[in-house]
Formats: sequence, structure tokens, C-alpha cells
Amino acid sequence: MQTEVHGEANDDWNYEPPADEVFDALRVPLYVTDAQGYITYCNPAAVSLWGRHPRLGRDRWCGCHQAYAADGDPCGGEDCALAHALEGRKPEVADVVAERPDGSRVRFRPFPAALRDADGHVAGAFAIVLPRARPASPGRDAQPAQATA
Repeated sequence: MQTEVHGEANDDWNYEPPADEVFDALRVPLYVTDAQGYITYCNPAAVSLWGRHPRLGRDRWCGCHQAYAADGDPCGGEDCALAHALEGRKPEVADVVAERPDGSRVRFRPFPAALRDADGHVAGAFAIVLPRARPASPGRDAQPAQATA
């Protein structure tokens, strides 16, 4: 079958860019983990949202410096939405407030899904992370406890 590419006939055109090039070009934060939840890839939009580049293969579940539920309680770890997806459970999607290394905060909502191999076993997961329109506000969102003297 002959295909026209850029105005020229080409019998063997079948270019498919590498996945990381496609993901890097997305403006939506996205990251990928292995089956144990260790981050193996994140795109520049995720790095921008988190304010840091996670340590690939070492940081687990999420790339933010610190995560809080909208009510201010610390969250993440094995009870996060991505961990639920890796366990085959339906993730509970809820707003999360990420604290960046510089102390600024941003509200986002993760949408994780399990990645399965050819045999149907969970091989990892990915999450699309959508920033929320309402910014994290100091009086209402995720304030760490203050030490009292």
C-alpha cells in the first residue's frame, strides 16, 4: 500500500516516535511506575508541577516533595490512588495538595491506571495528574502542624 507523506509517495513509511518523546511533549503532567510503585519516568510537566525531579527507581508512588489531603492530613504511600490501581482496586480519585521543596503548594487530582503485560499481570501503572483551578489556600488546605514551644 502506498502512503503519501509530506506530499511524496512512500511505500514503506511507518514512523512511530518513541513513547518518551510523545509523553515529554504533553503539557499534562504524567508519570509511570513499575509494579512496586517506584517512579520510572515522569514528563517535564510533572516535574514543573511537583517543583522537583523525582529520583527514578527510588521515589515511590508520587513525585511531590510532600503530599496532603485537602483537609490537611498527610497522605500518600500505600494508601494513595496509584497504589490502589497497582493492587487492582478502583482508585479513589480525590484532590491532593503537593508541597514543593520551596514551600509553595499546588492542588492536583491524580488519575492512575494499572499497566498490564500480555498475560494480564500488573506490570506497572501510570498517572495523569491534573492541576486544579483553585489554588491551595493557606487557611484551608494542607498546613503542616506547627511545633509549639
